[in-house]
Amino acid sequence: MKTKTNHKMNTLVKTFLWLQMAAILLTTAISGPVAAAIVAPFEGVVQGIEDFNPVFDPALPGGSDPVGLNILGSGSGIATNMGRFTVTWDFDVMFGVDPSPG
Repeated sequence: MKTKTNHKMNTLVKTFLWLQMAAILLTTAISGPVAAAIVAPFEGVVQGIEDFNPVFDPALPGGSDPVGLNILGSGSGIATNMGRFTVTWDFDVMFGVDPSPG
């Protein structure tokens, strides 16, 4: 009798898990196009500071020209539908690098 009860419980649990997964996938599939269709105006002001440092290639001899710039920045602002915000960024700009693939 215990085996039959365990088997029924296992089947019930598996069925319940599959139903939960199906509900999540269905919700995601339905909400994706609807969320993408909503267009909200985005206007605002940002104020910040930026600093840059030269990037040198360690393989080249000392005193060589920089091969790029490291840009560091931070700022704050206010925007519609978002309110006040702060932002930071840190990226490299490399000179003479072709960004196109292949």
